[in-house]
Amino acid sequence: MPFQTAQSSILHSDTQNNELQAPVLRQRTAGSGVFLSILFDDCDTGAELDCKEPHEFFTDLNLDQIVESITAGRDEYNLKPFFYAPLKSIEAIQYRQNVLRDLEDPALIEYIRSFADEMRKMRACLALAEKLYYKYQKQALFLNAVEIYCCGLMCLAHDLAPAALGSRGFLCFREFLTSYTESADFTALVAETKKLRDNLGGIRYSLLIEGKRITVGKYYPAPDYSEEVLATFEKFRQGKRTQVLGWKDRDAAQQIIRASHERYFEGNVS
Repeated sequence: MPFQTAQSSILHSDTQNNELQAPVLRQRTAGSGVFLSILFDDCDTGAELDCKEPHEFFTDLNLDQIVESITAGRDEYNLKPFFYAPLKSIEAIQYRQNVLRDLEDPALIEYIRSFADEMRKMRACLALAEKLYYKYQKQALFLNAVEIYCCGLMCLAHDLAPAALGSRGFLCFREFLTSYTESADFTALVAETKKLRDNLGGIRYSLLIEGKRITVGKYYPAPDYSEEVLATFEKFRQGKRTQVLGWKDRDAAQQIIRASHERYFEGNVS
């Protein structure tokens, strides 16, 4: 699967899995369970959230200030409409209360927070890629986003598998997530992402740094001089004292580094 196909796949997955953008999902079947939303047992309620405005009594009761405090720093999730949408049945209230009761488990809430952090990193990569112009730099950031996306979903599925869940919302979500991460499309995306990363990781090249100039050349095997450099500075790592290099020590270090550069690049980089 070429890079463009992988990009199409994950963007398709992102569109189909709105949990990456908001906690409401469209109705779908996962095995024998149907996952609608982690907050609502009626997908129609979630579909109308963007149109909701606060009721007049919100201001009278200072509820607007409470919502403002709760959602502070989480603007990317557009959470306020969830507080504006009242639940219309006892079943809907019980559905959400059971979900929140599950979240009282410190381990479970940590799993969800970790997943949210990973999705935030993924969106940051995609947002940065949109601002760049160099083709391969954009693709590298997108590959990072794909890796974060896949790893985040697999880790959450792994964490939820043994969790003692009681709510219908979390039980259906776990079944849906397991089904999705075991699907042919997702496993193919994971495999292609790993293949691309391995191929990129196998690229070797030489860098010759001279002042502000960097020359990229063909890779040639060379000795590793890191041990020699580390041995020179070993005395400064001993004890808890903080020492400043003297001029003689600086000169010695520079000579070692310069000599290693000369031996490494001599005759190998034009």
